[in-house]
Amino acid sequence: TVKLGGVQARVYRTAAGAAVVWTKDDVTYTCVTDAPLDEVAAVTGGFSASGDSGLLEHVSRFVTAPFSWG
Repeated sequence: TVKLGGVQARVYRTAAGAAVVWTKDDVTYTCVTDAPLDEVAAVTGGFSASGDSGLLEHVSRFVTAPFSWG
């Protein structure tokens, strides 16, 4: 268990990288990455379960924008 970006998280290390699991605003998030944990810490606090536009929505739009038809 580690503290990432002000959030308690569990980190499971694998040969391919790390799986990071944390809870914020009653939502559990999972991130599988090969990025350094200090970079993962920078994004963990940016997720929001409320209806406002948060980091997760921005990342989703960035990833899916090239495939949008409207």
